[in-house]
Amino acid sequence: MEKNEGKFFANIIKGTILSVICALVGILIFAFIIKIANLNGIVIKAVNQFIKILAIFLGCFFMLKENKGIIKGVFLGVFFTIIIYLIFALVLGNKNEIVQKINSMLDYCETKSNELAGKEPNYYPPLPDTNG
Repeated sequence: MEKNEGKFFANIIKGTILSVICALVGILIFAFIIKIANLNGIVIKAVNQFIKILAIFLGCFFMLKENKGIIKGVFLGVFFTIIIYLIFALVLGNKNEIVQKINSMLDYCETKSNELAGKEPNYYPPLPDTNG
């Protein structure tokens, strides 16, 4: 069973890496086209989304050789989105935003895992007033 799980996640990682590489290459080529041509902002956003969707499709296409395709596709899409977001946030220099987003995601995951486990949420009570 562990061999199948290892193969399952290896396929997801391969597909995610392929998707990220395709997206970065596509976005770099499109950036070159933008530099040459004078394109509208709406066109840029639409083509950017198309490139990302195409990259996810290519990653899924080469990854899905066996069963559990929907689950693998969901994992690939989530990992791709997180990785691309982090790459562009680092390139644009939004390091504080990255830390805030990661902390928010970790807090959300902790809250949901506590809910699933039937535990009370971790709320920190206010500190007592020491002024009198």
